[in-house]
Amino acid sequence: EVGRIAKDWAERRPWFVRSRKAQSNQWIEPSAALVKACLFLRDRDLLPAYELGAENLAATLAALGADGSYNEGLGYADMSVGRLLEAVRLMRDSGDARLSEEPFVKRSWLWFVQMYMPGGMLVNSFDGAKAWLAEGGTTMPMASLGSAALASGDPNAISTLRYLFPQLKGNYSLEAIQLTAALEGRSEPARLATDPFAFFPAQQLLVWRSAFEPLPQAQTAWALWIRGGSESNNHCHRDQGHVSVCNRGRPVLMEAGSSDYGTKEYEGYFSAAAGHGVMQVGALQPNGEDRKS
Repeated sequence: EVGRIAKDWAERRPWFVRSRKAQSNQWIEPSAALVKACLFLRDRDLLPAYELGAENLAATLAALGADGSYNEGLGYADMSVGRLLEAVRLMRDSGDARLSEEPFVKRSWLWFVQMYMPGGMLVNSFDGAKAWLAEGGTTMPMASLGSAALASGDPNAISTLRYLFPQLKGNYSLEAIQLTAALEGRSEPARLATDPFAFFPAQQLLVWRSAFEPLPQAQTAWALWIRGGSESNNHCHRDQGHVSVCNRGRPVLMEAGSSDYGTKEYEGYFSAAAGHGVMQVGALQPNGEDRKS
């Protein structure tokens, strides 16, 4: 498998290699797998493959927001960013720290934390169907957030996790077990180490809540998020300019997010402005084409 992945890049077979879409999840996941496999196998003959994986991840980090935001939104970040940052952490633990100080590595955990809204709601901009936390999501962080916190090397990330998730329980996935084990013996106190608002220039995204509260407790806060648009965004729908508001975890104004790709109305409705919380005067064609603002 290591050889096949390396050959894909050498022969430029996949579209994301030919177009060098280093920020794409399709670029990230095989590159992270390449690094992890080579670290596990410890075969000196695989050093060129390991270097390819490290160079690919460096290209990804250079393409992503220095503010820690992911330009495909939370849905795709939850699939791929955890794997990216886990590979960076494993490189660091093996003595290769060349990617550990990249701005995205240091700040991604802050972006993930800011995507959590009161009452288990989530910032569901872009091509994102995930508007609510899954069952158990208030007692255990998303695997991607856990990976981001550990990769950052920032004690504030661990303190914030302890504040938001005071009792890690209810999730027996491998990632949850690894996070719980990694936190054992750590001395950071439970302390919120971020503001209740943030602006991410790479996404033109503003998030605010009246208070950050531990997720398992009853929620009392108001919150809103507003997104503009950026040339670096990927997997966008025509949701630029939407405003979402929630009160105590209940929607007041709500960004619709995305439906399943198999839904027959996906192209004609869900990817267009009409399928999102955006005011529009007159239809823009084609429906699914992004509009930057």
